[in-house]
Amino acid sequence: MIYARDLAQELVRQGHEVTVATRFTSRLRTSTWESLSEVDPEAAYDEDGVQVRVLCPRGLRRLALLPVCRLHWYSSTDRAAIALFRYALLPALRRAVPACDVIHFNGVGRELFGYAAQALAHEQGVPFIMTTHVHPGTWGDSPLDFRLYCKADRILAHTEWEKAFYVAGGVPASRVEVVGIGVPNLGAGDGLRAREKHGLGDHPIVLFVARKAHYKGYGLLLESAPIVWESFPEVRFVFVGPDQDEPTASQRRLLEDARIIEPGPISNDDREDLYAACTLLCVPSQAESFGLIYLEAGLHGKPVVALDIGPLRELIGASGSGILAESSTPAAVAAAIMRLLSSASLAAAMGAAGRQKARAYSPEAIAQRVVSQYVAGRERCRAKDGGWAT
Repeated sequence: MIYARDLAQELVRQGHEVTVATRFTSRLRTSTWESLSEVDPEAAYDEDGVQVRVLCPRGLRRLALLPVCRLHWYSSTDRAAIALFRYALLPALRRAVPACDVIHFNGVGRELFGYAAQALAHEQGVPFIMTTHVHPGTWGDSPLDFRLYCKADRILAHTEWEKAFYVAGGVPASRVEVVGIGVPNLGAGDGLRAREKHGLGDHPIVLFVARKAHYKGYGLLLESAPIVWESFPEVRFVFVGPDQDEPTASQRRLLEDARIIEPGPISNDDREDLYAACTLLCVPSQAESFGLIYLEAGLHGKPVVALDIGPLRELIGASGSGILAESSTPAAVAAAIMRLLSSASLAAAMGAAGRQKARAYSPEAIAQRVVSQYVAGRERCRAKDGGWAT
C-alpha cells in the first residue's frame, strides 16, 4: 500500500525505526478468498531503511487459514475465524516484531490481520493504532470491522467525514483524530515528454489514475467518452493503473478507439509527466477514504472531476479544486468534464486551488501528526482508567 510505504519512509527520515510486517508483496489479491487463505514465501529485507518482514504461517498453522474465509462472513462463526487467524499468524508476527513502542495497522477488520496485530499490541502493552482507508458501502463498514475499530487506542482518520462515520458506529470520538495523508512532491513532470511518448499531440487530455475497477469509475469514465466526443472530438482519454475488473462488451468496443490510451505499467516519472501533460484528472470513484490522486493532480495545478461523495465533498468541493458530478451517470460525468474543457479560466482557478490544498498535506507534516497520535496512544495505555478495549 502506497500510504504505508510513504509514511514508513518518512518516519525513517525523521529518525524513527520502522518495521513493516505484511502478508503479501508479490501481487495484489483481488478476492477475499485469496487475501485470507493464500501466502507468500517468508522473507526479510531492507527497503530504504524500512525493515520489511513478509509473514508466512508454518505447518498446521498454514492449514488453519483454509476455513477462515467461510467462517468470517457470519456473526455466529466470525469469532472462530478470528481465533483461527490469530493462531495462524500471531507466531509469525511475534517473530517479525519481537518488541516495539507502537503497532500501527493499516486495514479493516474483515481482513482479520488486524485482530492478530491487536493481540500482539495487547501482549506487549503498546498502543494499537489504526488507519483503515475505509470505503463505506464497499468495505470496512460491517460489524466485524467495527469490533476491531473499537479495540483501537487511536484511529487516524483522513477527513472529518470519516471521523463522523466511526463515531456514528460506536467508536468514542476521543479515540479518533483527523490526520490525513501525505502527498509526496515527486517533481513538476515533463508534459511535453508524455505527449511525445504516448502520441497525444497537442490534444486535451482527460487522465484517469487508479485501479481499473468499476467502483473506481473505470467503466463509468469509458462510457462518458462518446458523450464528450460529441462536443470535443479531439479529446484523448488516458487510463493509468493496474487491471482489475473486466470491461463489459460495450466498454471493450470503446477501448478500440484510438482516442483512448492505456499505456500499461508506468514508472513514477512517467506518471508525473502525465499529470503535467493532462488537462484534467477524472476518477469518478464511488467510494474513497481520502482521494490521494486528486491532491497529486492538485500539486501539478490540475483541476479534477469526481463524484459527489462525502470525503470528496470535503476534499474537493470545499476547496474549489474541481467539479463534483451531480450523479454517477456517464452524462453527468461528461457534463462536468466538458464544463472544464469549455473554460480555461475555470480550469486554471480550480487547479490553483488544488495546488494550495495539496501543499497543506506535506509528508513531513503528516508524519509529525501521526507520531503525536502514537504518543497519545501510549498515554492512554499508561492511564489507570484507560485499560484495553474489549
